[in-house]
Amino acid sequence: MMTRIYARAFDSKDKLREYSDMMEEAKKRDHRVL
Repeated sequence: MMTRIYARAFDSKDKLREYSDMMEEAKKRDHRVL
């Protein structure tokens, strides 16, 4: 069985927080949601 693993690495907690906030905004603006 094949398993796909995704990972993200950040050099600081601030960068991680920025990425997390950006992903939350992207989820809110997703036009595919009905």
